[in-house]
Amino acid sequence: MRHYIRHPVDIPIEVDIDKPRDGAHHTVNVGNGGIAFFTSKQVAIGELVTIRIPPIDPVFQLQGRVVWCKHAASGYDVGVAFLDEQRAFQARMMEQICYIEHYQKEVLEREGRTLTLEEASKEWVGRYADTFAQDE
Repeated sequence: MRHYIRHPVDIPIEVDIDKPRDGAHHTVNVGNGGIAFFTSKQVAIGELVTIRIPPIDPVFQLQGRVVWCKHAASGYDVGVAFLDEQRAFQARMMEQICYIEHYQKEVLEREGRTLTLEEASKEWVGRYADTFAQDE
């Protein structure tokens, strides 16, 4: 079993690191206790960061602490641990919303069907909720 959930790359995140609006980053994955993302800047281990997902309305925002930072080919992969279980749960719920919005776009592109968010939610839950819960 994976420790992290793969995040849809078409839904960007913003990360504040010591200054407002450090710019957009694409999430790599989200797990029970944290989130990993790629950035062009090195981030110090132990630093507090604020993660936002602006496409979600209202904007989802969560604070965490950097637990690892690994050099990658063109930047850095950064791992952020959530500060408590409640924040981890909030992030998991946010991830489900991201997956549902991704599903809504995918159905439109593949099948030409326009779904409301409620319709997409019902279909996604019926098809994927059981396996989503097992990705932990």
